[in-house]
Amino acid sequence: MPLIKAGVGGDPPVGRAREKRKFSRTPSPEIWSEMISGSEEGPGGKWGGLFLGYLLEKIYRRRDRDRLVPPTWMDAAVRRAEVCYPFAGKHGRDRAVHRREFITLLGGAAAWPLAARAQRSAKVPRIGIIDDSPIWNVFRQGLRDLGYLEGQNIVFEYRYAGGLPDRLAWVAVELVNRSVDLIATFGTPATFAAKQATTTIPIVMMGVGDPVGAGFVASFNRPGGNITGNTILGPEVAGKRLQLLKEVVPSLLRVAFLWNPDNASHPGQLAELRLAVETLGIKLLPVAVRSPDEFDSAFAAMISERADAFLMTNDPFHQLSIGRIIDFLVYNRLPGMFLTREIVAAGGFMSYGASVPDLFRRGASYAHKILQGTKPADLPIEQPVKFELVVNLKTAKAMGLSIPESFLLRADEVIE
Repeated sequence: MPLIKAGVGGDPPVGRAREKRKFSRTPSPEIWSEMISGSEEGPGGKWGGLFLGYLLEKIYRRRDRDRLVPPTWMDAAVRRAEVCYPFAGKHGRDRAVHRREFITLLGGAAAWPLAARAQRSAKVPRIGIIDDSPIWNVFRQGLRDLGYLEGQNIVFEYRYAGGLPDRLAWVAVELVNRSVDLIATFGTPATFAAKQATTTIPIVMMGVGDPVGAGFVASFNRPGGNITGNTILGPEVAGKRLQLLKEVVPSLLRVAFLWNPDNASHPGQLAELRLAVETLGIKLLPVAVRSPDEFDSAFAAMISERADAFLMTNDPFHQLSIGRIIDFLVYNRLPGMFLTREIVAAGGFMSYGASVPDLFRRGASYAHKILQGTKPADLPIEQPVKFELVVNLKTAKAMGLSIPESFLLRADEVIE
């Protein structure tokens, strides 16, 4: 049986013309098989079939590059796989690539770009942060220590409200509309705004005062809902702060307490302080400030009530005016007790409270657990277990206070 070439006369077409050629119909693979296997009914009988098979094998081995028409309706590449020698150089069955292997190879090659695109399109978690400030560097570093690299496998969305309640509500809604995977907050006002904005997006709060009293969680052990995190206060901290003040100011009879009625944690703290002053025989002078223009009247009330010392919370709105508050206390020689070391480093007299950087590190740990699939309701509220006593001797001297040596030895840090 003569071999059939593509086209009519001459060499087969090349380039795009070759792509459009039509293959001529040749006997089916079954007929070829019968010929090669020596069917009695094939051309030439049994021996003729064997001889024809031998000739075909020799011709295909020798004339592959002449573009012989394949024995079936196949693409040229698949034909070569069927004939079993697609590579240049030495041919033969020892260099064979069978059609099944060839198609598997093509399928695997096609899957490579798909896998690469799937990896690139993997969702990168986004964390919303309200009122970013230098202390948030600790939170970001905590996430880096857990393997998160900003811009690669974590993205931060920042919104600024300056601690103002009306702005806080607005920026919290903005973060929700951005479909962040988690919202991280510092302090009660920001946490309250986030809670009002969403009941589904997880919220990790840090440094809040009274999460149960503020209505953020049902209990410390079983928060419930979409909020978890840590608190800056611990059991009986209010009484301890008053005791420390009385050691430095033995004549302490009246203490002013700066609080914010708009802060959901403050009513609970105020109630705790009332119990503590009764035990120590001290009169409490609550002074409310909920807007910047109320500070002057608050300062005047402290002077008129002849306060002997001063207490304040870590309210973010009040922190915006901390320089003004410190100047007032030093000028009037009014010893102030604060919650965090950072305020003492800025010129405050004394602090007793939890480490704020530690709260942010622990908040990063909770954020990691939530991004890994843990539900906020299953993460108990963490309370500080270690409290730091920090004293600023420079401020003490400016106010004419003499600090007992025994007291300074108990301090975790003395700023001179």
